[in-house]
Amino acid sequence: MDQNLQPLQKQQLIFTPIFQQAMEILQLGTLQLVEKIKEELLENPVLEEVPNLEKTESFAEEKNLEIDWERYVEEEGESYNLDGIEERGSPDFEKFVCKKPTLRKFLLQQLYMTHLSEKELEIGELIIDKIDDNGYLMKDSIQEISNFIDVKPEAIEKLLFVIQNFEPIGVGARDLKESLLIQIKWLGLENTLLKRLVTHHLHDVQLKNYTQISRNLGISVSEVKKLIKGLQSLEPKPGRLYDYGETNYIIPDIIVEKGDTGFMVSLNDSFIPRLRISPYYKGLITKKLKDDVSVYIKERMGRALWFLRCLQQRRDNLLKVSEEIFSFQKGFLMDGPTALLPLRLKDVAEKVHLHEGTVSRIVSSKYAQTPFGVFKLKYFFSSSLKGRNGRISSRAVKEEIKDLITKELSPLSDQAICKILRSCGITISRRTVTKYREDLGILPSNLRKQ
Repeated sequence: MDQNLQPLQKQQLIFTPIFQQAMEILQLGTLQLVEKIKEELLENPVLEEVPNLEKTESFAEEKNLEIDWERYVEEEGESYNLDGIEERGSPDFEKFVCKKPTLRKFLLQQLYMTHLSEKELEIGELIIDKIDDNGYLMKDSIQEISNFIDVKPEAIEKLLFVIQNFEPIGVGARDLKESLLIQIKWLGLENTLLKRLVTHHLHDVQLKNYTQISRNLGISVSEVKKLIKGLQSLEPKPGRLYDYGETNYIIPDIIVEKGDTGFMVSLNDSFIPRLRISPYYKGLITKKLKDDVSVYIKERMGRALWFLRCLQQRRDNLLKVSEEIFSFQKGFLMDGPTALLPLRLKDVAEKVHLHEGTVSRIVSSKYAQTPFGVFKLKYFFSSSLKGRNGRISSRAVKEEIKDLITKELSPLSDQAICKILRSCGITISRRTVTKYREDLGILPSNLRKQ
């Protein structure tokens, strides 16, 4: 078999680092974008944040990165423009509350107040590290700790018992039953039907087999229901009362408000720093510098200009796509989720003359504040079902199902919901109703019975 070299031409899409950065910026939400800007300010000395008191001109896009530096420094087109954006004011810091300690920190504080040896404290710390955010000891933790510090499991169990007496009551349990039994013991209810209910019939409670529980405990169904009310006063996730670490806030990227002439779509840019090319480095460009210094500054300048261009592109495209989404979803803005229309990424892409993948990146991780609350932009895209007056959004159908179940006097089966929707002109199968109900996190009718 002969082997030789031959030239071959083929088309191939190659993403350079600068275009990768452009795509990354395009799909960042507001909080992530602020972090990205902070990183860029640290890495690139040519960029600087515009002081609040200074007014800046708009950033004029360069046709390419081959820049006439002497011409550039004479122009005023170096900033990421936020002029014209309505000032929405600073957050009201009086509404912020003190952050509660994390569960781990709270448990450690209690551990250090106990009279334990240094070795026992070490074991206790390892146990606390194995307790999850809900307050439960993670699976196989005892054996893992035993292998790690070469201590018998019995000694670790002894320290676990100590921690299980800490607050919040029920913490450190290995499952729901153990957590509830710890709480029952702490309340002094050990010799009661409530303990028997938890010990032997927790599964029946979950399935709402009240008749079975009634027979086994020798009490009436009404007394079983009273017992279950007592059970519901206990905490199934004792750790959730404490912070899990950093609090995550949602800042809407888009704000949709009703104005005099209709609904107005605007960008929520108030949290995003305004950037510009540093006047100091602009001044250095016209001076004679060492070759390596000149090359470095020009490379940083090019990177800064590209970053500013990416920010402006993100801003322009996000506004353009959002305006198209809410122009189409006017029914939602007037009547809420049940008035959503089916919408595809492809439909919006064709209207705004962008690639479908670009639209997908634009709506990724973005939120819109609307008259009906804050929603992900992706929420406004959905498949469709056949309705009496044309196609209807699957999300609107889910809202209809949710509304029917919320208002039900007695639990409606999926088949019953299916018949109701069909009577309203929505062509849907029982299987699809089941799927949508599960997507909404709603239990089946037999588990919704009181």
